[in-house]
Amino acid sequence: MSDTEDEDKDNIKKSSLSVVDRSLKIVLKNDEQTASQLDDAHSITAPFERIHRLHGTSLIASASHLLRLGPSTYASSCTIFHRYCHQVSLWDMDVWSTAMAATVLACKIEEEPRPLRRIILIYNRLYRRRRLVCVEEVEVATKILESSHVAASELAKSKSYSEKEAILRQIKPMSPLGPVYDVWYKAVVEKENQMLRQLGFTLYWIPDSHPHKFILYFLRFLLQDNKCEKVKEEFSQRAWNYCNDSCRLDLCIRYESETIACVSLYLAAQDCGLILPTHWWRELLSCKENGNDVGGTLATLGNAILSLQEVDATIAACSFLPSLKGDAFNDVESYLWSVAD
Repeated sequence: MSDTEDEDKDNIKKSSLSVVDRSLKIVLKNDEQTASQLDDAHSITAPFERIHRLHGTSLIASASHLLRLGPSTYASSCTIFHRYCHQVSLWDMDVWSTAMAATVLACKIEEEPRPLRRIILIYNRLYRRRRLVCVEEVEVATKILESSHVAASELAKSKSYSEKEAILRQIKPMSPLGPVYDVWYKAVVEKENQMLRQLGFTLYWIPDSHPHKFILYFLRFLLQDNKCEKVKEEFSQRAWNYCNDSCRLDLCIRYESETIACVSLYLAAQDCGLILPTHWWRELLSCKENGNDVGGTLATLGNAILSLQEVDATIAACSFLPSLKGDAFNDVESYLWSVAD
């Protein structure tokens, strides 16, 4: 065999190997290609993309609460979810397996382990509740059922809230040896592997990049002259809540964590009626930009967080949204849908 043939074989082997991008980009620039630009090829509108992403982060929030995860683990889950969604088109993914795999990965990198079976059971519980649109407020339930984005069980339209709760209480937890559990298990394991490859196996930096890490220091700086403990407690709690709400949006991959923390403080100060010093953010951000530009950014991000109170965010947080292709493991035509009730 000649040297030329050996070189050709080596080149073929090298070209067949998958390349993992390990480059670290904490904040994506506006001129970088993201999944939002890829979605344009499938005519996916921005409002449609927004409601599906809110749907995914609402699942993570509900699961984190039921799993009793800390705020840092919840924030890591949302960060992983958003970063994956900005690299893969919404057309080529399903939100449920992505949210579930993001929770699994966040528990590992935050060293707050939860058994995989428990995570699957929690998401299966959320799946059953959202199929039934188990919402106590009648007006909210009506808006959800009237939405064109939502898929619901036939029982969701005919049963009352108390009857739906009774149905959920009668359902036994699925056996780890049964076919239903096997579908959930394969979906989360496969998606976890896909997300690790897509994100280049570089997740170690995420726990140190949350706005929660900065907000406590910022609060201490802003409240050092305030003597009222009640005001301090209310202001701190509201700022922390806004910080949690920001995780539902993709702010974590578009803005620095310090900026998001300042936005949370800005909104909390408005709620509590506190008057902050002029250009207070300059001391916290150490920015060299024009003060008007930074102030405009804080106002823009504040409006984005407040938009979570709109109808589409409520629908995304209380219902089931099928995937765009309709071929996900738990979509309307799937085996899980037929055996869920």
